[in-house]
Amino acid sequence: MGAVVLDRLAAHMDATQREVLRTAMAALEVDAGHVLFRDGQPLDALHVVDTGALGLSIDVDGRDVALGRITPGGFTGELSLLDPTTAHATATALEPTRILKLSREALTKLRATDTVVASLLLRALVEDLAERVRHANTIAVDDAAAPKRGWFESALAKLFGGGA
Repeated sequence: MGAVVLDRLAAHMDATQREVLRTAMAALEVDAGHVLFRDGQPLDALHVVDTGALGLSIDVDGRDVALGRITPGGFTGELSLLDPTTAHATATALEPTRILKLSREALTKLRATDTVVASLLLRALVEDLAERVRHANTIAVDDAAAPKRGWFESALAKLFGGGA
């Protein structure tokens, strides 16, 4: 695993702390087409793309709508670490992909064994979520000014990196 992969999650960590985080994560190798999780399915882990790519999609009235692509260093499932939830999209490997998975159980163990690393990880997740909320607010304001352009699909595509 390259150091760059954990840059967003370990932004406030030194090399030793990054290694503690990496050790807490399980590596999964999946083939292209493998569905990591489906929309509506219980979710209990953060998934970080190490190599390859995941596609996120949702079903809208029987149509598969692509939300975006997660490439190395990107992640999904972070809300499930904070609150038991279900997936809000389907994640499918677009090519052979290596995922680093941090389950809620692994985070609980990390909180018991290394509170500093756990706190720094949670800080990075909160910062990332705050940025996403700010971005979503900007999209909502922009789309309120142009309601005729398929605002729902446009907003989802912008929010998850699929373009306008």
